[in-house]
Amino acid sequence: MTSNFCTMPFNSLEVSPDGTCKVCCKIQTDIKKSNTEYFNVLNDDINDIWHSVDLQLLRKKFLKNERPEECRLCWTEEESNVKSLRQQTATGIADLENPKVTYLSLKLSNKCNLACRICSPHLSSLWQTQFKKLNLDLQPVEMFKTIDLEKFQGDRLLSLHALSNNLTQLLIYGGEPLINDEVIAYLEYLADSSISKNIQLILNTNGTVYSEKIISIFRKFKSVELFLSIDDIEKRFEYQRWPAKWDKIDSNIKNYSVLKENINVEFYPSVSVLNILNIEETLTKLSTYGIAITFNNIIHDPRLLSIRNFPKELKLKIIEIISNIDFTKFNFNKSYPDAKNALISFIQLDNDQGLDLSAADYLNMFNQHMSMHDEFRNTHLKEYIPELWNLLNES
Repeated sequence: MTSNFCTMPFNSLEVSPDGTCKVCCKIQTDIKKSNTEYFNVLNDDINDIWHSVDLQLLRKKFLKNERPEECRLCWTEEESNVKSLRQQTATGIADLENPKVTYLSLKLSNKCNLACRICSPHLSSLWQTQFKKLNLDLQPVEMFKTIDLEKFQGDRLLSLHALSNNLTQLLIYGGEPLINDEVIAYLEYLADSSISKNIQLILNTNGTVYSEKIISIFRKFKSVELFLSIDDIEKRFEYQRWPAKWDKIDSNIKNYSVLKENINVEFYPSVSVLNILNIEETLTKLSTYGIAITFNNIIHDPRLLSIRNFPKELKLKIIEIISNIDFTKFNFNKSYPDAKNALISFIQLDNDQGLDLSAADYLNMFNQHMSMHDEFRNTHLKEYIPELWNLLNES
């Protein structure tokens, strides 16, 4: 197989909260219906989307050993020694002559009970509510006026059920999928029809929900990989994943930690400007739960919160801190690359265009980004993450 090849256009499909579709979470464009229109499962049959001209053209690019521009995030991660999604799925089975969806990712709604700092209205209904209350520019959000509607009804639901027969992996994201009735109904269909016994279910949850009913559904799948999006601990966690409360999260983590048989639970922290200074303390605490840590999600967006976009003079301080951490003592999933080198390599990447700033200019933009939401939430960075506040202001 060619060195640039990716299996995902041949076996993977992702449905976004607004109903548009793409090959995966890393690709930078949705699947086009025409030059000016995109497919949407609210109106289009999922099989028509899978066999579209646009998706066929992407497949041809990979068969020619090209590096499609829309896939640049994977190339960027690989250049910084982060194991990209392309590399993670390299061993996937793909029928190049007759592509079938074996790997389905569903983000059926932005319905969420949190408004995390690294998220947006596109993936959080609580963020959407906050934007409206603050009278912020809703132009990017208004297109999602149907975002909470069920995506699969009538014939579209039958098409999803038919497509499900070939699934070997099902990925469920949010919003928060465990509070989404459409997600639960689909999982129940798969379980009741025994299709689930052939499927590895991969589900991301923010840790605010634990339900014995949901666990009983999980038991009917071939296997379940349950990823807890826990980026920090205690007050810092509450600031970053507002309005969650750490005591409730801690209780749910303990319930998840004792699950066995076909359910594997792992932490899936997202690394950002907000938690990088305290990453050693966070990973030390997470390692005490007896749950492995999958450590390969370094955020690109929001760009201002990506560690690659720190001012150059601050990058040196962050690299020094990371260099002095013994990452071998943490309970990492061993199949992922060396955490220390991955973090340092990512920080050393060139800043995104427009964010190659002095510390003073960065601080000004950062404060603008954070302060309006702090005021709305009655929080303040200085009280919750003083280490970051001090670093930025002392600089």
